[in-house]
Amino acid sequence: MNNELAKIFSELAAAYKKPSVDNDAIAELFARAAELCGTGVNLSDIESDREPFQKIIFDASNGNANAIFKLKKLAKENFQAKAALEKLYYDEQKKNAVGTLILHDGLKYIEDNEFQNLKNITKLVLPESLIGIGEKSFSGCISLEEIYFPKTLTSLGEGAFKGCNRLKKINLPNSLSHIGANAFRDCADLKAVQLPAGLTEIGEGVFRGCISLTKIDFPAALTLIGANAFEGCVNLQGIIFPEGLKSIGSNAFENCTKMREVALPAGLNSIGSQTFKSCGLKTITIPLSLASSGSCAFGNDLEEVIFAKGTTSIGNGVLANYPRLKKIILPEGLTSIGSNTFYKSGLEKVTFPKSLKFIGADAFKYSNVEYVTCSEITKKLLDDSDIGLDYDKITWNIID
Repeated sequence: MNNELAKIFSELAAAYKKPSVDNDAIAELFARAAELCGTGVNLSDIESDREPFQKIIFDASNGNANAIFKLKKLAKENFQAKAALEKLYYDEQKKNAVGTLILHDGLKYIEDNEFQNLKNITKLVLPESLIGIGEKSFSGCISLEEIYFPKTLTSLGEGAFKGCNRLKKINLPNSLSHIGANAFRDCADLKAVQLPAGLTEIGEGVFRGCISLTKIDFPAALTLIGANAFEGCVNLQGIIFPEGLKSIGSNAFENCTKMREVALPAGLNSIGSQTFKSCGLKTITIPLSLASSGSCAFGNDLEEVIFAKGTTSIGNGVLANYPRLKKIILPEGLTSIGSNTFYKSGLEKVTFPKSLKFIGADAFKYSNVEYVTCSEITKKLLDDSDIGLDYDKITWNIID
């Protein structure tokens, strides 16, 4: 389809979307299009033509000049033909979109895959009427660098901007309450993100593979970070979790190789498996609220663990399989250590608080503990419990 015809299609699409339709202007545009498409077309043949309507639409969408002319002729009196013609103009406009794409006022929802793989748009302006963006609506728009999000937007679908690898920053409006899985996955140039103040959840894989992202400020309302949410964000560092955060999913920060230090919030309830895998974490403070922790949640480089003051119990297997773990600080007031808690850890020295009343089975099995400091009462507790210590190699330091 030539450039002149594409221009007429864009003008017709805009003309139909105006609140007050100018029939004279539309008629003139039809006439211009007819001149371009009508070469070699016999009008008497068209008038007697009985082709199925859907075939005309199909042929027109593939650039057939005769079919386009027929569709325009039918559109003057037939609603279906007019709608089909408008869609044809719209699709042509999308296909030829270059530079800034401005979507029309009144648009409330963008359908799934609607603008997927538009290779030449660099800027996107969304209308203030927009409420939702569907799944993969703009995925693969590899030249997109800038987006204006309206203050009316409430929902971003799964993979909405996945693979928009030249996108550099996003300012998400406070109206946004839902961000679908993988919404900004593999946006390789993305460096800065402003999240909505009221956002409570970051879904699975939302910023996965955003290798240029260096910092993100979490809103105070955030309660959940989904699995793989920031996996592979190799330059992310210095994050501060909000105090209201309750759960961090599996592999959420895997391979965030610059995250050497993390302060977990006081209200955190659960951490998934391998949450901080390959982050190089050396030291972690476990909040007293933590009820469950998946396998190797803190990665294989962990050397020191501090349990927060006020901690009364440590759950089953919380720190199992940490071969480099050498140091733990167990707070006074701790009464219970669960089963397999330090199973296969690299611990060599342990100081038990006097407050300890229970230790679960195999709590220290296959660890390297050789030096223990505790009271006489606590030693009796250890002697009576099957916790997996190798008594033949332990040096005891008994304190009052």
